[in-house]
Amino acid sequence: MENLGHYIELIAKTIEAAGVLIIAGGSLHFIFRYVVLMAMQKNVMFAGLRYQLGKAILLGLEVLVAADIIATVSTEPTTNSIVNTGYSCSDTYVPELLVAG
Repeated sequence: MENLGHYIELIAKTIEAAGVLIIAGGSLHFIFRYVVLMAMQKNVMFAGLRYQLGKAILLGLEVLVAADIIATVSTEPTTNSIVNTGYSCSDTYVPELLVAG
C-alpha cells in the first residue's frame, strides 16, 4: 500500500508541474503574440492581452487545485493540508468571477 501512496504523490507532483507549465507557457505565448502583432502595426488592444493572460492563469490554477486535491486525498488528511486546499480553491474561483464579470 505504501507504493500506491508513492505513485499517487508522484502523479500529484506531475500534475502540479503541468499547471505551472500551463501558466508559464500560456503567458509567454500570449505576450509573444501581442508583441508580434504590435510590431506588425496591427491595432491590438491591451485588454485582449489581459483577457488571454487571465484565461491561461485560470486554467493553470485549476490544474494546480486538482493536484492539491489529489495530494490531500492521497495523504493522511491533516487540518493544515485541508485548510491549504480550501485556500487554493478560493484563490482560483474568486478571480474567475472577476475575469468573467
